[in-house]
Amino acid sequence: MKIFFYINTISSGGAERVLTNLATEMSTRGHECVLITSFPCSWEYSYGEDVQRISLDLNKIEGYFKRNVILIYRLRKLLKSERPDILVSFMAEPNFRAIIAKLGSGIKSILSVRSSPDVEYGSNFTSFLAKILFRFGDAIVFQTHDAKIWFPEVIRKKSFIIYNPIDRVFYNTKLSESRSGIVTVGRIDKFKNHRLLIESFAKIANQVNDNLIIYGSGDVTSLKLYAESLGIGQRVHLPGQISDVPTFIKSARLFVLSSNVEGMPNA
Repeated sequence: MKIFFYINTISSGGAERVLTNLATEMSTRGHECVLITSFPCSWEYSYGEDVQRISLDLNKIEGYFKRNVILIYRLRKLLKSERPDILVSFMAEPNFRAIIAKLGSGIKSILSVRSSPDVEYGSNFTSFLAKILFRFGDAIVFQTHDAKIWFPEVIRKKSFIIYNPIDRVFYNTKLSESRSGIVTVGRIDKFKNHRLLIESFAKIANQVNDNLIIYGSGDVTSLKLYAESLGIGQRVHLPGQISDVPTFIKSARLFVLSSNVEGMPNA
């Protein structure tokens, strides 16, 4: 079976990591897998050597409407020429583009909602699009029941709840005998709410010997300044993005997530 996997990037983020792992796993099971992104990046998650990689390469196109029209056109052209059996898409914009691009092609599509619909499809425009366009998907995957019931019954009828996979490496990684530190992993933005984590740590910093370590890319400077304003600048560390998560967290004493919208986190 030929399976196309489509997402904006595979450069960072939990959903991006899940998609690359899924493509790799399906490839090892004998399927022909193609990993498609909207934009190329200098750093990307690793994936199986048998997984084909295609970028629609739209970094230089300015303007939201123009960019989406061209992305849909390029994706549709690719679908017509390659004729995959299934198109799997992750996250809001790729889901919308995938549905429009495959209309009339006969190609089956699986849409995956990776975050709280209240946020991912929270605006009036995206909510309207989702509740209309998702009707044309062949299957919709949710991570929780609450995400599923946000959508109308016509969409729920063809939906499935599938929890996040756990990489075997986490089972096989041995914890360090002497563990210390409070860690979190995730893109640094308002939805991940690292400020709440820093505020909480500030309340107990004088009672524990552990430091707080935040792994992830984004606006690191503002978090550093915020930690300093609370008097814990020397206790909060922000090393940036990492690729080998188990290696960096196996020596931690506590793993914490403070996200506003992830009851079933992709991290």
